[in-house]
Amino acid sequence: LLYMAPEHLAAFAGRAGAVIDARSDLYALGLILYELLAGRHPFPLPAGRPAPDPDALIAARNRRPEPIRRFNRTVPAAVDVAVCQLLAPDPAHRYQ
Repeated sequence: LLYMAPEHLAAFAGRAGAVIDARSDLYALGLILYELLAGRHPFPLPAGRPAPDPDALIAARNRRPEPIRRFNRTVPAAVDVAVCQLLAPDPAHRYQ
């Protein structure tokens, strides 16, 4: 759940109308790249051992994360922009 796109989480939570396609996979790739480059997950992680709440994860993903360069100044600005594009909350704003 921690690496799912907002629309994928919505489908998992049973919300109708969620479209999952390749852009959902690009979002997951963006999460992994962000974590590797920034040294942290881009969104607040749930505390404790219970299963994460999909609604809370969706709400967090509807905001853009902090730029990677805030945590790692060695990352080129173009890479920061590309990864943040992968993490766009709306699939239409991600790479096709």
